[in-house]
Amino acid sequence: QAGVDASKGVSMAETMQLGQAQDLKLRNIEAKSKNMMQQATSQGQKSMLQIFKEQEASARSGFAGSGAADESIDTAKAAIHSDYKSSVDRIMEEKELSTESVSLSTQKEKAAIQGRLDKNITAAVSQADTFWEGFAGQGDYKIG
Repeated sequence: QAGVDASKGVSMAETMQLGQAQDLKLRNIEAKSKNMMQQATSQGQKSMLQIFKEQEASARSGFAGSGAADESIDTAKAAIHSDYKSSVDRIMEEKELSTESVSLSTQKEKAAIQGRLDKNITAAVSQADTFWEGFAGQGDYKIG
């Protein structure tokens, strides 16, 4: 019984440690994604500010409302929006893949923990725990 209890205790400790490690990995993924989103947003804001400055310069130079200037600014805005959307899509895809990878790794490790527990319990219950089991040379696979 002591061997089975010890095996269960080890298994529970391993499972708790695995949960803590998974939580840490997921928090790291979240922090990385948040930082990347902030960088993408900041870059987009800088680009839009540059376009605003160019619009202001265009207005002061007398080209305000000219088709070529407006078209150029609209094209630049569309490019910035497209780049931002692509960046966000890539960030979200990377976050999703990283999260899935952690999940699969966790499932694999949980299966390994369960396998070790089963092996340890089998070893513990197969030990002779009475005189007659020892005399016969094998356990009865019962705890007691």
